[in-house]
Amino acid sequence: MSSSRAFLAARYLAGLPRFLRGTLSVEECRRLLVSRLRERRAAFLSVLENAVYSHSGSPYRSLLVHAGIPLERASAWVRSEGVEATLARFYEAGVYIGLEEFKGSIPVRRSGLEIAVAPEDFDNPLLGAGYTVTTGGSRSRGNPVIIDHGLLEHESAYDCLTLMSLGALERPHAVWRPVPPGVAGIKDVLRHAKHGHPVDRWFSPTPVGFSRARWPYNLFTWGVLTVGRLAGRPLPRPEHTPLAEPLPVVLWLASVRARGTPGLLDSASSSAVRVCLAAQDIGVDIAGSVFRVGGEPHTPARDRVIRSVGCRAFPRYSMSESGNLGLPCALPEAVDDVHIVTDRVAVLQRDRRATSAAARVGALHFTTLRPDSPKIMINVDSGDYGTLVERSCGCLLGELGLSLHLHGIRSYDKLTTGGMHFLGGELIRVLEEILPSRFGGAPTDYQLVEEEQPDGLPLIRLLVHPRLGEIDSERIVEAVLGALAEGTAAQRMMAHYWRDGEMLRVLRREPYATKAAKILPLHLIRREPGES
Repeated sequence: MSSSRAFLAARYLAGLPRFLRGTLSVEECRRLLVSRLRERRAAFLSVLENAVYSHSGSPYRSLLVHAGIPLERASAWVRSEGVEATLARFYEAGVYIGLEEFKGSIPVRRSGLEIAVAPEDFDNPLLGAGYTVTTGGSRSRGNPVIIDHGLLEHESAYDCLTLMSLGALERPHAVWRPVPPGVAGIKDVLRHAKHGHPVDRWFSPTPVGFSRARWPYNLFTWGVLTVGRLAGRPLPRPEHTPLAEPLPVVLWLASVRARGTPGLLDSASSSAVRVCLAAQDIGVDIAGSVFRVGGEPHTPARDRVIRSVGCRAFPRYSMSESGNLGLPCALPEAVDDVHIVTDRVAVLQRDRRATSAAARVGALHFTTLRPDSPKIMINVDSGDYGTLVERSCGCLLGELGLSLHLHGIRSYDKLTTGGMHFLGGELIRVLEEILPSRFGGAPTDYQLVEEEQPDGLPLIRLLVHPRLGEIDSERIVEAVLGALAEGTAAQRMMAHYWRDGEMLRVLRREPYATKAAKILPLHLIRREPGES
């Protein structure tokens, strides 16, 4: 851990007792959300002035200056036209950040301008005491992100109102999320302590013991637990529970159900599927349990598995770089329906080409409006697309003013081996719908793995879980290629090219999980020169 990160961690721990001692009531959470919806223009103006125009190192400042937009003009637009209209003007003037630019993988290039960027260039200069975590690595190796007490308090209010809307505020609550440097587990534990409904158990899919590689984060976790105990808010100690061994989670859900109140589990969507399959396999009743899931797509196939054992799942949508983007809707019109948190973020949807064919999607670009966001984001491409709908759903969050909904959330990341390009949504349909229906298994039993080799030769494998027993590898390969070729003429051509090149082969092993315990339909393995 660098000296600067150690300093931030120490400041964070020093401020934690004050954070933990004050409890947010339900009424305070309501007032907080309503007031921040009312103040969103003023909050965005403050971010523009203090974190962008006044910050010489901001890539957004360079883009705005290059576009000829001074602070006075931007402020006038916000006051007269609103946040979204101003962001649309910014976008048309070239003030946006692509996904690869935001990750620091490529420079920011606009006509007559090139800016070399790194992930930390988008850090929020306004943050106070914070701690450093890493992103979940869905699209990269993971980037450092700073989280402060202000963000946690805001998200604690979200949690309280969400659980109240779902009728789950008083349920026994457990978390199956990684320990630091992962972000989700420790944030969940602290948020619930803040609104007075503490987490009972913290199951961690990653090891919790001290090690040479993880000792700074182990020390930080131990520090948080110690401060919580001294502040009179004991927090649960993490228990190592590997993804392949969900039995402790199953037994906890069964035990609280037997005592009269089914539990609430926060986990990745694929982890919730694992729990339900394990309960089914050993004949344990967890009916009535609620899963709050996030970090990966929550699909109809996964939802069916969870409902098959009498449970429900409600997804949330977030980025480590911004915190929550979408909260679960208690009256959804799709399995992954969420309320966009428009008090904290604004969203633009812009058409973009997603494959080598003419397919286009409405890519989601997010802007952070509050000064406590881990990263400053202005029209940042999230790498996702979906369906935005303004509607009055009738649930508590909608009544409080969160009327913009999003569903059908998918990544437009592409599988490109051998010149073959397919959207994340297409891969999900094949891996979670078609293959299980034809060859058995669950939505998390299949995964495509693309390996980037130093010699440039393409290598791709279809992982099939060993628990499926004997299978016909050739039939599975043909089923995948046939299903992917059902799209456009260009996709049929690419599938034929991939078939002729014998680029897809079956490997019997459990699908890979990310550091944040997500099982994604496409897993990318990068090998550096000299690695074998």
